[in-house]
Amino acid sequence: MAGDLPRLDLPLDAAIARAPERISYLTAAARSEVVAENDYAGGRVALPLSEELTAALKALSRRERVTQFMTMLASFQLLLSRYSGQVDVLLGTPIAGRNRVETEPLIGFFIGTLVLRANLAGVASFRELLHRTSKTALDAYENQDVPFEKLVEELQPERQIGRNPLFDVLINYAPAAQLDLLQIDGIEATQLFAGDAQSKFG
Repeated sequence: MAGDLPRLDLPLDAAIARAPERISYLTAAARSEVVAENDYAGGRVALPLSEELTAALKALSRRERVTQFMTMLASFQLLLSRYSGQVDVLLGTPIAGRNRVETEPLIGFFIGTLVLRANLAGVASFRELLHRTSKTALDAYENQDVPFEKLVEELQPERQIGRNPLFDVLINYAPAAQLDLLQIDGIEATQLFAGDAQSKFG
């Protein structure tokens, strides 16, 4: 586990550096450059997917030989493009950080952040976007040992008060099957969401 940090992959480094700086949402009011106390107010909106849609997404992923995360990521990229009017954006996603045999028996927090470039320019179909997204994700996985802070240090993006460097949107995919409820004999457990008081990205 010791040693120098891995060097950035130059093609990936350059791809991120050439991406647009920010996602510009089509909102009624312009984003303020001054950070007020209430600028971080957040909330939660739950939009469950039907069993039929979930099955269709799984079937599509199997047919195209991609993961379900990649399918959801490509769909999310389309949504961002639709609401921002941009075809080239950066977004973040967490990575487990346990890609080494040495970390398997360890207890601790290894999660890092990957930066993914979503470039929809010239895409003629969702299938084409899906395979482009798959390649982008796989390339990013190869560089997951590079800390997010190191990436920011190397790229030196323009910093803005109240905004995360490099990206404003983060996607985290956790299938419901992985969110098992606590099992206790004689007790029925239900899942409750404690609403988010603040927005981490925006």
